[in-house]
Amino acid sequence: MPQLSGDLLARALDAAQTLRDYGQAKAIAALARHLDGEAKAQALAHGLDAALASANARDRTEALEALAPQLSGDLLVRALDAVPALRHRQYRSRRWRHWLPT
Repeated sequence: MPQLSGDLLARALDAAQTLRDYGQAKAIAALARHLDGEAKAQALAHGLDAALASANARDRTEALEALAPQLSGDLLVRALDAVPALRHRQYRSRRWRHWLPT
């Protein structure tokens, strides 16, 4: 993705907010890389809410995996707390080590 900033980034974030669950979470994960500070924290919180709202276990897992490398603190704890609730063992066990901060 090209470097986004200013009005273009704001418009992309607004567009991402119109997506549902999985799509919103994946879009926010991609866009959050261009943010910092409180704007990034707020975007990631919205993305995590969207990921957790997904009814499909595979979609929820993939959205969480996209967000996880950028999560820290309470947001990372929320994401990790969601893993045991995934219905299928294959989704619970996927890429745990990549979710943990280094």
